Amino acid sequence: MISIGISDKDFRYLCGVKFNSINQRVKNTRSYQAKNIANRFSFTDFIDFARANGLTKGKHCHRPDPNGDYEPENLVFISEEEHRRITGLERRKLSAAQISEILELSTHMSLRKIAKRYGVSHVTIHRYLKRKNIEHHHN
Repeated sequence: MISIGISDKDFRYLCGVKFNSINQRVKNTRSYQAKNIANRFSFTDFIDFARANGLTKGKHCHRPDPNGDYEPENLVFISEEEHRRITGLERRKLSAAQISEILELSTHMSLRKIAKRYGVSHVTIHRYLKRKNIEHHHN
C-alpha cells in the first residue's frame, strides 16, 4: 500500500487513466495543437510526480497556465470543486459588452487570438460562443 490508501497497482492504474487522458487531449484537441501544448512527462515520470504531488481518486489535472505544457512546473492535482471554482472565476472575467465584442470578432478571428486579447482561455471563449449559439437557435 502507498500513503494515499490504495494499492500500488490501483495507483498505477489511476495514473494511467490520467496520463492517457492528457495524451488524448494533446493529440486530439485542435486548440492544444494550435498552441503546441505537449505532454512533457514520460509515464514513469508522471507516476513519480503524481505520487509526490498528491494525486488521489477524484482529483483533476490542472494547468495553472492554460497555454503551457503538461510538465512538473505547470501541473497540479485539485478537487473537482476547486477546478469548477477556477473555471467559474475565469468565465466571470468577461462583461456583457466584451461578450458582444467577442461574438463579432469570432466571425473573422481565431478563438486563440480572441482569448489572448481578453486574457482568458480559448475554452472560455468557446463556451460563451456555444451558449450564444444555443440561445440563438432557441429564440
